[in-house]
Amino acid sequence: MLSVDPQPTPVIQAWYHDLTSKPPTAPHNSGTASVSTAYLLTLGVELIHAPARHPNTVDEAMDRLCVAREYEHRDELTLSNQGDTDGWLPRIYEEHCHPDDEIRYILQGEAYMDVRDHHDRWIRFHLVPDVLLVVPAGLYHRFTLTETNHVRLVRLFKNKSGWVSIVRGPGSDDTPCHQAWRSQFLTSASA
Repeated sequence: MLSVDPQPTPVIQAWYHDLTSKPPTAPHNSGTASVSTAYLLTLGVELIHAPARHPNTVDEAMDRLCVAREYEHRDELTLSNQGDTDGWLPRIYEEHCHPDDEIRYILQGEAYMDVRDHHDRWIRFHLVPDVLLVVPAGLYHRFTLTETNHVRLVRLFKNKSGWVSIVRGPGSDDTPCHQAWRSQFLTSASA
């Protein structure tokens, strides 16, 4: 069973991206104050430290999460620069959003996820084992490995066909999923 640690934990770290030309796998920490998980919630992003009490219970916990979120499929994905024969890494680092939530649970290794905030600034967070991530439908984001070059994670999907990526570009701000995110999270941020 996954337990949820409601207290801020050093395992979950977030900061504003420094926007330098360093490789995507660099930390890109701007040195400004860290970004809290409470602020990320105002964007609809859930970052939860959820350690499995026993390795065999991860599957059971994922089953419960699928039921709770109405997700019908899950898989495991291992990414590394050496094994990226399908070209996943450049595609998932391109800014995009999805019509469904993106849910990931980190099993091994580490990665970075960048999301856009209310002012269109990049926030980067560090994903390590036992972190559960939920990026809401319609929020622009991108994903990359860290300099350690390896991550193994569980992905949850609404159905077996996976999810559709909507690359940010002309017209993408007008998609129903992004408009719904703006309506829910930008309206509440300005209230």
